[in-house]
Amino acid sequence: DKIKAEKHKRIQKWMKEHKSFVKDMSSYSFEIAKGSCAPNDKFDAKFVKEMLEENNLKVDFTASELLKVWRNYSKIKK
Repeated sequence: DKIKAEKHKRIQKWMKEHKSFVKDMSSYSFEIAKGSCAPNDKFDAKFVKEMLEENNLKVDFTASELLKVWRNYSKIKK
């Protein structure tokens, strides 16, 4: 799975270049998990896709792929 590994590295690099966006992902995830947002809000790929669109960020990977890498990255940081 060399292609997956390369994409994973590319997403990690993007995350390092967009630290404020990643910080916002963490903030929204926390707020949704603790119930501070609307009851139907879920921190999922759809939510991340909307965040990317609202910030006019064009990426060459899916919101789902970003979310997966972010979750792995968040686990490592803890």
